[in-house]
Amino acid sequence: MREKKFLYFIGFVSIASWLVHFLTNSNQYSNQEIMEGIIFIFLLTTIYFVLIRIYFSWNAGPKIVIRFLFITGLVLLGWITFIIELSA
Repeated sequence: MREKKFLYFIGFVSIASWLVHFLTNSNQYSNQEIMEGIIFIFLLTTIYFVLIRIYFSWNAGPKIVIRFLFITGLVLLGWITFIIELSA
């Protein structure tokens, strides 16, 4: 149970640190960039919390999370390759 609480703590700290970053550096960003950043962070931390919940609640949780991370990694590699080829 300690691992689960620690992982949730990491999620809450990441949200708080990003919000503090946007509040303290708001003069460097436009309002649109700040809103995009906040929405992006909330979407990612929501996915993070869902994965933690799945990992610790379901019997097949670790397998599901590993598969999700593997597929996400492949998609990101494909996207990066596409961006690099597009810019060349």
